[in-house]
Amino acid sequence: MKSVKYILVFFLLAFFAMKVVGQHSVEKIKIYYFDKMEDVISIYDEVEIEESSEFVWDKIAIEFANLGDFHPEMDYSFSVDKSLRYGLHAWRHCQIDDVNFIRESIVEWDENKKVYTYRLEKSEGLCLKVKQCDFGVKIRNGKTYIFHKTNYRMKTKIKTRRMKKKMERENLNLLLMYKSEIENSKLHSFLSHSKLPR
Repeated sequence: MKSVKYILVFFLLAFFAMKVVGQHSVEKIKIYYFDKMEDVISIYDEVEIEESSEFVWDKIAIEFANLGDFHPEMDYSFSVDKSLRYGLHAWRHCQIDDVNFIRESIVEWDENKKVYTYRLEKSEGLCLKVKQCDFGVKIRNGKTYIFHKTNYRMKTKIKTRRMKKKMERENLNLLLMYKSEIENSKLHSFLSHSKLPR
């Protein structure tokens, strides 16, 4: 009889947790994707950028598949599905060198909030077990910021902790690369012809 009570209590708690989580779909995906939340390390950075939030959002959204064009540690990158270069369910392949690569997909997209979530789907040569990131634009005190939050876990807890400094550097460097790309004036002409559909 006690076991039945415990089972009922468990299902009630799970039901209320799903209700709360369901209000924010990004969190819902994180709980689904990371089976052990206590093993996940989260890293958050934001950088001020001298452009409008609309301009910045158009850039980071459109450039999802083109990360290799300006990322110094990648040979190249491309959209896995040429008809879906950005937006929900878009996939990118990033070739790091002759052997190592990562494939990532967008699992959450909110154009109104100017944020999307992407996650690692497949990799070769990396000891990452799971990685999921939120990337977006926010306005605070009239200034535009780009932010990037990385949630990751390696194959072991020890490796997860050891990689923290490297992941912190990569998280911030990614934002600084985008900032440099976006604030480069030659991109204005490119984006004027590549706006996201409204």
